Amino acid sequence: HYTSIEICELLKNINEPVICEIGTGSGCQAYKVIDNFKKPLTYCLFDIPEVLVFASFFLMANFPDKKILLHCEKDMSKIDITEYDIILMPNFMVPYLKDESVDLFFNDCSFTEMDGRAVKEYFKQIERVNRKYFMHVNHTLKSVWNFDGIRTENLPAGKIEPDPEYFKRIY
Repeated sequence: HYTSIEICELLKNINEPVICEIGTGSGCQAYKVIDNFKKPLTYCLFDIPEVLVFASFFLMANFPDKKILLHCEKDMSKIDITEYDIILMPNFMVPYLKDESVDLFFNDCSFTEMDGRAVKEYFKQIERVNRKYFMHVNHTLKSVWNFDGIRTENLPAGKIEPDPEYFKRIY
């Protein structure tokens, strides 16, 4: 609830903002933002396909009157995302977002669960498509693990910093 209020406050002066979230989980964050924001907006959710099944069910059940786009219904590279209220796409579709098309990119507690190289690739995409804010809530714990003999390290929250040429820290 707290982050949804913060997101709504950041975007209150933007008409029909576009919000993207990577690592959507059940879709509860999107639900709270959509429910709290009293103007039209587009909310794009990106996650692994298995998780999107739950988020799409939850959001479709709670917002039956919203225009919702699901993966494979249309070619994402050919749509105007602002024609939809909610878009649910697998994480590998992030590169199909158009340059400077997003007002706020959000991540909660999943960047620090990913391999640091994957997060750096997301940052390239976020810097390319974002025109206003990047908001994240992640932990500061450094993690190292091995998967199939490959050493993997995360990026703790203090290291998750977009290019200062594009962004300035607000808080």
